[in-house]
Amino acid sequence: MEGYFKWSAKELAAWAGTGRLVQWLQPRIRHAIPWDGAVSADDWSLLENILNAAWQFRTDLVRLFAATALLTPPPEKQWNIMQLLFPEAPLTDWLHAAWRLVSIPCVGDDGPTIITLMCGHSTETLSGVESANLSTETIQAIGMAASLATRKWGGHFVCWHWSERTGIRGASLGLPVFLGFGCAAEKLPLPRALATGKLDASGSVEPVENVAKKVFLAGDRSLFVPEANYSAALPACIPVSTIEDAWDLWKSCGTANSPDHLRTLVNCLDEPKRLFAFLLSCSEAEVGFLDTDVHVARIQSALEKSPFPVAALRLLLVEMAISREGGRRRGLRFVLKIFPRDSLHRVADSAPALAWRLAMLHLRALNHSGHPKEAAEVRETARRWENALDSSDSEEELIAHSLAIVGLLHNTYRFGEDPRKALGPSLSDLLLQAERRVAQGKKRNKPLGDWYGTLAQHHAFRGELSEAEEHLEKAMTCFEGRPEDQRQSLSYRFFARLDARKSEALDDLLAVLGVERLDEDLPKHIQRIDNTHTRCWALFALARFAVDSKTVQPALQTMLAGVSEHLANNNRIWGMTPVGHPWQLILFNLGFLARKNAEKEQLWRKSLDLCLNEKSGPAIRVMSLLPLSAIKSHGLELPRETENIVSQIRRMIREDLDILHFSPVLTGAGWADVLDRVTKHRNELFPFNYR
Repeated sequence: MEGYFKWSAKELAAWAGTGRLVQWLQPRIRHAIPWDGAVSADDWSLLENILNAAWQFRTDLVRLFAATALLTPPPEKQWNIMQLLFPEAPLTDWLHAAWRLVSIPCVGDDGPTIITLMCGHSTETLSGVESANLSTETIQAIGMAASLATRKWGGHFVCWHWSERTGIRGASLGLPVFLGFGCAAEKLPLPRALATGKLDASGSVEPVENVAKKVFLAGDRSLFVPEANYSAALPACIPVSTIEDAWDLWKSCGTANSPDHLRTLVNCLDEPKRLFAFLLSCSEAEVGFLDTDVHVARIQSALEKSPFPVAALRLLLVEMAISREGGRRRGLRFVLKIFPRDSLHRVADSAPALAWRLAMLHLRALNHSGHPKEAAEVRETARRWENALDSSDSEEELIAHSLAIVGLLHNTYRFGEDPRKALGPSLSDLLLQAERRVAQGKKRNKPLGDWYGTLAQHHAFRGELSEAEEHLEKAMTCFEGRPEDQRQSLSYRFFARLDARKSEALDDLLAVLGVERLDEDLPKHIQRIDNTHTRCWALFALARFAVDSKTVQPALQTMLAGVSEHLANNNRIWGMTPVGHPWQLILFNLGFLARKNAEKEQLWRKSLDLCLNEKSGPAIRVMSLLPLSAIKSHGLELPRETENIVSQIRRMIREDLDILHFSPVLTGAGWADVLDRVTKHRNELFPFNYR
């Protein structure tokens, strides 16, 4: 009977017959949960024998027996018995809902104890069950958990305290109730774990009291706690900051081979070799669980005491370089915390190729977060370790790092030199070898297709459109059999041909959209594109075509005018939300197509806000000059802070971007002159798909 409780009426009757039932119940009835099973009501006639032997535990046992039986509803003729046991429970709720018993560690007037709640989910409206023995604060916490659960899973949620125990108060049961709702909604077993945490309306898990006492209650079970309550003194606890992280970890804990799966992660912290190997299979939530300052310090200490795990770390870094999965991105941040930039020299003493890889990951993270100056410094530092690479290294990985290096050039608008020069001789030679294999027809792959696409953009930025088209043809050859990547290359070629005023641009646009002509059904064609990112670029391409082409079909003009009107007043269209690149450019171009000045101004203001978002780097922030110049040239009302914005942009250009490229902006007499120059030189300042 230890561990998991799956009671049957016959088992309990047997215990009652020996007179040992009370002895068995006493240490368990108030603290133990039937974790993954229900009372099996195989012989309801035995219930009276069990109850007669239960003595002072009779009430708790009756209600626990009935509650767990409801997890696998009894035959229809037994519902009258259930109603006698639970007169306050509407039978329709039990018939139409999935239920889970959820255990919750509490510290009340009687000291620490574990209570049990019933959490239910249904697609139909539930009337709810009165829980008079819960405080107002506790009922509000349950309501918050239900609201968050409805937002995530849909449907209806109710929670009911099945026992008659009073004195239950506090908001710390918000997190465990939410997790119980999730198990009911997804029909999952409850893991052998506990949780405590207060929830707010955003889904954050806020700190609670008496965590140490709740750890004692958890015993050998994992305990999910708010991140703010976590400390090195609570090694058995699992820190979580949001309900999303908590839910992902809760499922992991419940489906792993061992209920101590998450503790296995903690044990890895003292064994770096084991940890780096384990990270390859970790989910994003598990990486988030490991990613705390306490854990990072523990790993760094272990690295100083043990041999450096070169092979395990190399495999991990290669995987991170070529993977686009969310867990890998979060793992990247975790690894970069373990190996900060000032530690790379120490890594290079024993493993220069690893130091180079870590530097490339730092470069990518800095560039992506909008810190090109720091990224360039990392690049210069890493040059000395590049000669440690050899032809046995992963070609796919080396191309990924090369793309990051060239991406740094693009982010700073440095288009005046051959991008290969930025790679260094060792990396450039390895890439040339890969290109020769493609030219000989021996290898066609996505990484090289990405590389050719980047080279094509670089040539297009420099106005070398024939070279751009040549590289795009090579990219499409490498992307053979990959429709989404083929479509991306076609969109690049479309922009290049559009810049060159070539009529073939329309053919590429039709191919990107997957249609034979531009007609009134265009919205449906775009919505049929599965990939949201590709859908955004399709809309961007349409808007650019309508703005740059001399002749635009009435159907396209009418459709985009409707899109402009919609987005001037809303923040969502066709399942897409205007956040991130290229939405600032979609809104900018749609501003020219809007029929009313009020709509034009609204769209350009939204474009400006996206450009100046705190997460935007210099490459995007400098684009704020586009909507500002459009507002001015159309005689609309400029924001009050326009002069300050232009001043900040000019300062940023001097510090981070190519001064020569932006000389028209830097030599302007004042903010008004700068915006006029942007209007005049828009195509040169923001070529290709940068406008």
